[in-house]
Amino acid sequence: MTAVYKAITLRQDFVAFWKSGPSAMSFFIPSARDESFLSVSVDDWNSARTHYDASDHLDLYDEDINAAWHLLGQRMEFIDRRAVMISDVEPGIYYPRIWRGYYPDQDPFMGYNAVNPRKIYGYRYTQSAAAAASLFSYLVEIFRHVEPSEKNYQTFGHKMRELLLLACTEIESEWRAVLEENTKKENWQERYTTADYFRVKEPLRLGEWSVILTDYPQLNSFMPFETWTRDAPTKSLTWYDAYNAVKHHRESEFSKATFGNLINAMAALHIMQAAQWGPEVFSLLHDNRSSPFTVSKSPNIGINEIYMPSIDENRNLVAGLYFDR
Repeated sequence: MTAVYKAITLRQDFVAFWKSGPSAMSFFIPSARDESFLSVSVDDWNSARTHYDASDHLDLYDEDINAAWHLLGQRMEFIDRRAVMISDVEPGIYYPRIWRGYYPDQDPFMGYNAVNPRKIYGYRYTQSAAAAASLFSYLVEIFRHVEPSEKNYQTFGHKMRELLLLACTEIESEWRAVLEENTKKENWQERYTTADYFRVKEPLRLGEWSVILTDYPQLNSFMPFETWTRDAPTKSLTWYDAYNAVKHHRESEFSKATFGNLINAMAALHIMQAAQWGPEVFSLLHDNRSSPFTVSKSPNIGINEIYMPSIDENRNLVAGLYFDR
């Protein structure tokens, strides 16, 4: 396989490059106003190389990295050669419902996502996002009656129980979808346990996401999956354990249908959406849906894992199987 290198420019754009022939270097620059893919002769690099001196440390880097560094610089696209990485994901491959894009928290307008969820997933995406948005609207209605405040986190009631059940049922549905879309069909199971669902934590980086309630910045951020462990896959998620309790034992466990558990479950639902489709999923610039939450911290996805189209003339994106690689 051709070695494909990935980097982030000093302007915070994602780029990829590779040697495409004896005298050519190819680039993928998704933010480019003209063609995203371009091939450039290395003749300019070969002639310019002799003008660099020891202070440019050409000896520290692969020749392809040095050539790309020079050729990109000619386009006013500057990269830090120390941060260049070889791709771990073959160009043209993506893992279904596992986001691997670039989303700098400090400037989300500079983000890049190779997978257009509406185009790639169609009905599965629109129904998932619509279901989450519908539940979020009910949560906002609760806010009209119970102020989001830590003092109110232990408040419980029937409506909170109903929404907790619905939110966690939707999360389970999404856990299952991620598992099955990344597993050979003959390995699917009729029933899954929370121990099975725990497998999605690592690829979705669920423990690394945090969200805030946009209109209530005085509250701490929410990281509902941070405590999830393999040894106690249900008990380690307090809000999810509460869901199981009030689902099966309402009369004795009703007091666990709390406002705090509900907010954490809804935060978990927002994170599940972002981890599958991208952090921009509820941005007004992305789609006409809203959430009371905003991503405050997204996982530090290595640039070597970011998806990109195939480097042949087809520019395809084809689904792989994360759990059956």
